[in-house]
Amino acid sequence: MENLRYDYSLSEEEVELVKRLKPIMLEAKNEFLEGFYAYVERFENSERFLPPEVKDEHRIKLSQWFEELFSGNYDLEYLDKLRRIGETHARLSVPTHYVNASMSYVRRFLHDKVLKELGCTPEANRILTALDKLLDLNLDVMTSSYRDEEFKLFLATGKVERFFIENLKKFSWFLDIFLIVSLLFSSILIIYWIGLELFHIFGLTLPLKEGVLSILGSVLILYALSELINEEIKHLKGAPFNVRTFLGVALAAVIREILILSVSQTDVVKMLSMGFMLLSLGLVFWLTSRTPVKP
Repeated sequence: MENLRYDYSLSEEEVELVKRLKPIMLEAKNEFLEGFYAYVERFENSERFLPPEVKDEHRIKLSQWFEELFSGNYDLEYLDKLRRIGETHARLSVPTHYVNASMSYVRRFLHDKVLKELGCTPEANRILTALDKLLDLNLDVMTSSYRDEEFKLFLATGKVERFFIENLKKFSWFLDIFLIVSLLFSSILIIYWIGLELFHIFGLTLPLKEGVLSILGSVLILYALSELINEEIKHLKGAPFNVRTFLGVALAAVIREILILSVSQTDVVKMLSMGFMLLSLGLVFWLTSRTPVKP
């Protein structure tokens, strides 16, 4: 714990400044708890991480952490409690983003209280600096528990399992690269196809109306492929898989086929089937694009 305090430059003088806040903060504890739960309940799927049946127990634990934040006793026991908090969040698969956002709320609440009590004075600035160091230290220990939990899980697996995990990660990376190369090659072929259609139009071997509609459909597919490449790049950077982009490609392909059929064929059954396919894909795309309404 001494090493952490040294790394964050949390001096004894600053610890004493934080301890002086204890009476003020204990008086505001209920206000803090109510505001905290109102804040975290805005998170998506918050009821999964904080169901009603455990909220009372969580409230007690949060209250204890809030009180000990101003105790000044930042020893190994305090460090162990912070690690257990982080390990509990990691086992429950609470996103680190939620942990960071929650700590951000704590920081804003404490800043508001200090400024309300002391105003914009040099003493208030020193206290806020000490609080920021202490909160950063807390957040550091909590989030590092996520990495420790993953490492424990990795060590718990046997040699064969670790071999497969390591090689599957490499194979997954290879598949991502192969997908990007395939998308790039497909885009080049689409550009070549558009050029070929232009050549046939100007060579008068392809009717103008049919050629223009065909080119328009090809441009739609090219645009969709561009979106796919962008999404795959984001996925390589760690973003989640977005199925809506693939649905967009399918929609572009169906629209292109309908545009071509509208001038080249009069097969009503085929036109109706393509229209039904377009409607179905559009409905699925709309459903996946909807933002869930939060209470």
